Amino acid sequence: MENGNNLDKYLDDIRTIKDLLLEVEEQPLVESWAFFVWGALFMVAGIFHYIADVYLKFTLTDLFFKVWIPLLILTGTIEAIAFFRIFQKESIPLLSRRVFKLFVGLIGACITFAIFLSILHTLNAPEFIPVIVALFMATYFTFYAHSSYKVLYIQAILMYALALILFFINVHNPFILALVIVLTGISFIFAGITVIGKQGKK
Repeated sequence: MENGNNLDKYLDDIRTIKDLLLEVEEQPLVESWAFFVWGALFMVAGIFHYIADVYLKFTLTDLFFKVWIPLLILTGTIEAIAFFRIFQKESIPLLSRRVFKLFVGLIGACITFAIFLSILHTLNAPEFIPVIVALFMATYFTFYAHSSYKVLYIQAILMYALALILFFINVHNPFILALVIVLTGISFIFAGITVIGKQGKK
């Protein structure tokens, strides 16, 4: 009887440890406000991209260096601020396994994104750029979902579906790319709402 009680206590301890590990795995990696700022930046960038392409007659190179590069620098800066603020607040270990996975994944996604854009620019195939943008954002959401925010798998799936649709449409239209960028911004805002809702339930 005593052995049975010890076994039950041992199993309860294992469940408690498992629950604690799962709770740590689901801790936020950035503060939720960052998603709303990213969303606003992408929506503004999408509108400016369309104006610069259609009315100001920017070349693809001009758009890359005058729209995309500043956007990536701004979002990266905001991500770093939100990242370190949450780490200080929650005392999350900087060298944890999930942080390492997230950084490796995001760096890999950014490098892949840059390579694909360079290839499309070389091949003069701008009609596929919206597909690459949608795939990049789907990958971005996937890594965040895998590392912390499970609810972001919804945004990732929607972005993969959008990339698939754009691939089969295969239309070169400045409005399409601008629309993808704006939709990315909307996805970030919904991501912020879902993250806040998830944290509120906890």
